[in-house]
Amino acid sequence: GDAPLTYQWRAGAVGGGVYTNLVDAGNVSGSTTTNLVITNVVPANDLDYVVVVSNAAGAVTSSVVTLTVQPDPVIVTQPVSLTLYEHQTAQFSVSTLGVLPQSYQWQAGATGSGTYTNLSNGGKISGATTTKLTIADIGLENAGDYVFTVTNAGVGVVSTVATLTVLATNPPENITMSVQQAQNMDWNNGPDWSDGLAVLVSSGFKPGSTYEILAGARLRTPTNTLGGTFPGNQITVDGSGVFVNNNDTTIGEIRLKHASVYFKKLIMNGGQIDQGDNSVGIIAGEMDILANTPLYVDNAAGQDRQIQIDAWLTGSGNIEWRQYSAAFTANLNITGTSNTFSGQWHVFQGALLGSGTNSLGTNDITVDASGALETSYNVNNTSGSLVLNG
Repeated sequence: GDAPLTYQWRAGAVGGGVYTNLVDAGNVSGSTTTNLVITNVVPANDLDYVVVVSNAAGAVTSSVVTLTVQPDPVIVTQPVSLTLYEHQTAQFSVSTLGVLPQSYQWQAGATGSGTYTNLSNGGKISGATTTKLTIADIGLENAGDYVFTVTNAGVGVVSTVATLTVLATNPPENITMSVQQAQNMDWNNGPDWSDGLAVLVSSGFKPGSTYEILAGARLRTPTNTLGGTFPGNQITVDGSGVFVNNNDTTIGEIRLKHASVYFKKLIMNGGQIDQGDNSVGIIAGEMDILANTPLYVDNAAGQDRQIQIDAWLTGSGNIEWRQYSAAFTANLNITGTSNTFSGQWHVFQGALLGSGTNSLGTNDITVDASGALETSYNVNNTSGSLVLNG
């Protein structure tokens, strides 16, 4: 049209058909030019826009254009700092919300530096461009700060900093426990194994070590661990094989207080196991019965309790099953289907449950008047006998 021309950008709710004049302020500039600029758009800028061009002859309004503002992505779950030992695996994970597609990038830097470089997959590192970063076989060089960035439509949001602290491991050794844990540790031993025997022996992490609980000593499993895996290669529990209500000089004991404990190799050489929590105590891994082994639930507090052995059960020693109070349920549940255990069973009180096919082996089973035997499979045992006392 004929000069001079004037321009006025206007905006209004999407689809509303009603507009108001824009002015240069905040993130808006060029409101009276041919080029309207809105920087750092936010959802409030999600509007319909028109420009009105005027001269002496009149005014004309452009067609409507709509600005759709995609919200920034949101990191819902932030990464958590970790303290691990050398050769363990570190995993940082996050969860995000927002418009797709999104891209992800993990970065790392020296602790407290505030400077980060992109990580890439390869070697020990995987998941560098996903929501879960994994660093296998960590070393001291992997210690530092880690951050995560999520991006969509060119907008990036950075997580809080998660710090990886890497502790040096100690060489494997043979560790012996010869005394009971202190009374204040017996039922409140804390959230982890330390080196498996708490502070009574040493505080370092010694993967590959062998442990022995001598007659009269007691080890209580930790509570509230994310994974109840015993850190050593092997642990042996010694004793006379004669059941006692509380530890004395004749028998070593493990007290279960964690819901599920994994032993790479648990050797019962005359010691006993006591379920001391008001729940099911699960033993996984491998369990070798070399001598008479009392298994016991201390349900004096008036609670139903159970020991469940998911571990591969082997050896030729005998297993006793006992409970403190007959007024409450006390089950010993054997679930393994590949057990090679060839010893005898004696159910003094409570119930022995064979819930895995052939889980109870092929030897004698003796059930006293206060005991019970239940199996979920047909027992076809031609080499052993079932003795019912009462």
